[in-house]
Amino acid sequence: MGRGLEAAAPVLAVLCDEQPPVDRAVSADVLCRIGEPALAPPAEALAGAASAGSRETARRPGWALGRL
Repeated sequence: MGRGLEAAAPVLAVLCDEQPPVDRAVSADVLCRIGEPALAPPAEALAGAASAGSRETARRPGWALGRL
C-alpha cells in the first residue's frame, strides 16, 4: 500500500498542472488503478483548494476523487 501512496502524489500533481504533459484523464485513470492508497492525496488537495477558494483547483482533485 505504501508504494501506491508514493505514486499518488506525483500523479495528482500532473492532474492539477495547468499544462499537463499528458491528458488529465490519463492521470485520473492512474489514480483509479492505484486504488485505495490514492484516496488521501486528492482528498487533501480538495480540502486545501476549498479553503483557498479556487474553483478550478478544487475541481480536478474532486473529479479524480469521485472516480475513485
